[in-house]
Amino acid sequence: MTEVEKMRNGLLADMSSPELQVRFEHAKKLLARMRGMSTYDEGYRKLLEELVPGMPETSVICPPFYCDHGDGTKLGEHVFVNANCTFLDGGYITIGAHTLIGPCVQIYTPHHPMDYLERRGSKEYAYPVSAGISPLPSVITLYCRPLGVVFTPSLALLSARNFSFSAL
Repeated sequence: MTEVEKMRNGLLADMSSPELQVRFEHAKKLLARMRGMSTYDEGYRKLLEELVPGMPETSVICPPFYCDHGDGTKLGEHVFVNANCTFLDGGYITIGAHTLIGPCVQIYTPHHPMDYLERRGSKEYAYPVSAGISPLPSVITLYCRPLGVVFTPSLALLSARNFSFSAL
């Protein structure tokens, strides 16, 4: 099993492996080029689609945006990600259709070993995070594995048009 496969499957993966380092470098170079652009600039969308393959035409990620890989982020139709968001996407981050994400939201999938000696190494786990609109009107659900935590923000904090959440 490759280090990428381990990472995507929630197994302990070596982040210093050449295979993962090439992926980090590719994403960081694309992000550096995108930081000086706006969503209206020619070429921005092409760079974004290279970073986040399979991104629907109806979805938008506003710069600046930060991520580890890009291809670990899966967006549904009509997703809007506001400026200055960070998605550490070693594990898959799946954002459901018609989800609006406010500015400065951070979604982290990596987890370091709990043993203090293991934490000194270059290995970590990555667990998937899913977020999106629930079947109930005006309710957003965030699911984090392996903890099995389902986070539903207070309805008082939400409106049908605008909300944000943070998964730490």
